[in-house]
Amino acid sequence: MTSKRIFQINTVISATLILFLGCKRSISDINPIENLAKSKFTFELKENGVVEFKNQSENTLRYEWSFSDNQTSTEKNPKISFKQNGNCSSKLIAFNQFSKDSTQVDIKVSNVSVEKIDYVFVCDDESNCSLIDAKSGNIISKTELPVNPGSGMDGSPTYSNGMILVPANNYPNGKLIALDIINGKSQWEFTTKRGIRSTPIVKDNKVFFTSSNWGGSSAILYCIESSTGQIVWENELIFAGDSSPTIKDNSIFIGSVDGIYIIDVLTGKYSNTKFNGFRPKSVSAASSYDSSPCVNGTEVYHCQNRNFTNEPFSQIFTYDTQSKKSNKLFELSPRTMSSPTYIDQSLIINNQTSLVIFDINKKNFKWVFKFPVNTNKSRPFPFSFDSSPKVNQNSIYAVGNGKLFSIDLLTGKENWRYGEEIIT
Repeated sequence: MTSKRIFQINTVISATLILFLGCKRSISDINPIENLAKSKFTFELKENGVVEFKNQSENTLRYEWSFSDNQTSTEKNPKISFKQNGNCSSKLIAFNQFSKDSTQVDIKVSNVSVEKIDYVFVCDDESNCSLIDAKSGNIISKTELPVNPGSGMDGSPTYSNGMILVPANNYPNGKLIALDIINGKSQWEFTTKRGIRSTPIVKDNKVFFTSSNWGGSSAILYCIESSTGQIVWENELIFAGDSSPTIKDNSIFIGSVDGIYIIDVLTGKYSNTKFNGFRPKSVSAASSYDSSPCVNGTEVYHCQNRNFTNEPFSQIFTYDTQSKKSNKLFELSPRTMSSPTYIDQSLIINNQTSLVIFDINKKNFKWVFKFPVNTNKSRPFPFSFDSSPKVNQNSIYAVGNGKLFSIDLLTGKENWRYGEEIIT
């Protein structure tokens, strides 16, 4: 009895040992490394944010893709269209019957076509400045300049690296104020010795503008850093006038009472070149070249006021800097101090009643846009039209009778209007 029980126990133990010793396969034998899923992919960036993925995963049966803009895919080689520029995360999880593996890559996308919003920045005669959507005419933001009430503005704002440069008068001094285009906060201010009646111009991160006393009998040309407002140089001009500077290559063109002077943009020193339009010999001083010149190639276009002869109109001249010849193109009445704007062999000029576009080759007007009559009873007099027109794509932006107008460049038809007391 005893020997039989011992035999049975030994038999069970032996069978157990046989079963255990017979199981020689490890986990790696069941799922060898060469059979594990391995996730891997490459990609190619196409136009307008499209990315084509090439799946190079090994030992895989299915795939789950996920992307940072909430797009997903189960295709082997998906094509994804990212909607925004920036770092776009792309993750692939690859599966087989035994395992899964993942790979994640950040793709820098920079070629997505984003709808561009163009802005128009205008100011009224109460020193309130508005940022306007150039396409619709809708107001985006409004900023009140930190100047004394009634100081007003004579020059137009200028854009530079995310800032709007606004010339403001605070007589007897003036201020050039840099405003952030998004929030309207002041970034820096530059105080001048006299008032500012010119529009600043920016070249190579430098701002150029003139400051003059009332009447323009003396003036200073400034060059300052556009990012900080720090002065680079200043030049006490040997001539009088309120003309805004115009830059072509390394030359600054400025109008004065006796002609147009050329100044070196780097040093502020005078060139030997000066040219005149019509000016009676008997007249020693007059506000004849307050309008800024407009330069295209070797041609300089300028508007000369003949108010010293009691003639209420302006003459528009062209001057060739190579041949030294000057020719009158046309006359414009009433007179204007607005600077000509050149585009495609045409000149666009703003005066007290209308906006005109003149064909230089055909020597005739393409069209004339008449500004509506001012109906503001609190301000019954016509507003000044010394602000020069600006062109963007197929639209002209001009100030007339206290309003900002968007006008079709080809047809001269009004797109929209904004404001009540806009002056620049």
